[in-house]
Parts: sequence; C-alpha cells; structure tokens
Amino acid sequence: MDMSRRSQHLLLLMCATFLVWGISLWNGFVWDDRILIQKNEATISRVSLTTAFFSDFWSTETESGTSNYYRPLVTLSYMLDYAVYGLHPSGYHATNLLIHAACVASLFYLLVLLGLSSGGAALAAAVWAIHPAVAESVAWISGRTDSLATMFMLLAVVAAVRGCQVKGAGQRWVRHFAAFFGAALLCKESAIVTPLLAVVFLVLAGKRSRIDRNFLWTSMAVCAGWFLLRWSVLDRPVGTETGEGASSTIAVL
Repeated sequence: MDMSRRSQHLLLLMCATFLVWGISLWNGFVWDDRILIQKNEATISRVSLTTAFFSDFWSTETESGTSNYYRPLVTLSYMLDYAVYGLHPSGYHATNLLIHAACVASLFYLLVLLGLSSGGAALAAAVWAIHPAVAESVAWISGRTDSLATMFMLLAVVAAVRGCQVKGAGQRWVRHFAAFFGAALLCKESAIVTPLLAVVFLVLAGKRSRIDRNFLWTSMAVCAGWFLLRWSVLDRPVGTETGEGASSTIAVL
C-alpha cells in the first residue's frame, strides 16, 4: 500500500512538472544556445568522446576564445540531441525537461530515504519542481549545466545515504557515489560541494556515526582525477576571477 502511495505521489509530481514547464518546448535557441549549438554544428554533429572530453567547453568551430569551463558531459548531451533532433530546438528543450523531471524524482526519493512521509516528500519536491527560480535551468537550453549537475549530485547523495543504510553493501554504494560525483563534476564545477552535501544529509538523518571513511577517500580521489583532467585539457584550469568557473578567489563557485 505504501509503495502504491509513493507511486501515486511521484506520478502527480511528474504531471505537475510537465504541466508547468511543458510550454518551454515551444522555445527557440537564445543567447549562448546560438554559440554552443547553432554555430557549433560542425562540432556537435558527430558524437565524439574525444572532442567532448578533450576540449574547452567554449572552444567551438566559430569561437576561438577560451575559458576554464570543463563540462564534457554537457557537450556530449548536445551531441546526442543533435543526433536525434538536428537543429530543432524543441528536442533540446525536451531533454532539459526530462533532466529536470529526473532531478525532481531523485529529490523525492532522497527525502523518502531520509524518513519523510511520501506526502511530505512529494510536497517538498513539488515546491522545487515548479518554483520560478529553476526557470533558467529548465527553459533555457544552455542552462542545462545546472540541472544535469544537480541530477548527478542528488544521485550521489542518495548513494551515500543508501551506503549507510544497507548493511554489507557499503562498497557497492561507494562505487555508485564515485560515479555520480564524478559525473556531476563533469557537468559543472560547483558540484565539488557534493561530498559536503552528502555529509549534511547524513547528519540530518542521524547517521553521522555510520559515515564510511571510504566516502572521504573516494571523494578526494574523484576530485584529484577531475582536476588532473582539467589541467591536461584547459589553458587555465584555475581562474582568477569570480566569473571563471573554478576560481582561485572563490574556490569553484
């Protein structure tokens, strides 16, 4: 009965999400979309892991400028969208909407894991699902970086919580945590706070004493690997100004 109720609440959440943001499917390409997608057709027209993982995010066929943004999974998502939709913006917006729906579902599941009732978790997730503050991430194609990173961050936190709940399966969840954390970092630099968020949620759930040390070492290893990748690909892996992604002034925000 409880599972049935959760399924109903999740279904209502998804309906609310698609009802509110479905109008974005009629949006076109705006601002950065034109540089990253329309004018970058020569790059995204082929699904290339080499191009995605060994290029500056803003290094395109038409823009010679460089940044210190390293977001290969976002570039890869554009490549996959192009393979399916070409240069029809509605398809890219559909992907944005699906990513946001996955974020909402992940948050709902996380809140249930933390002990909230199905109704309470659905209400909390619904506030975020339809809040105007997420409009840029959902309705703007180039805002996908936030939603995609958030999805993987939430999944990483879920893995951390599950690792403290399931006896004898800790190592498996540590590996899941590492994969999701790494994926989040490959979407946006600010995802580096994921381990801190995981600890906060675990403390709120009263599981501080059960936090596996492997999560700490795994987090450090993932961060080291990510930074080495940045260092090998980018001209400026660490910036000096607040608007440069991974900044020496404000860490990674």
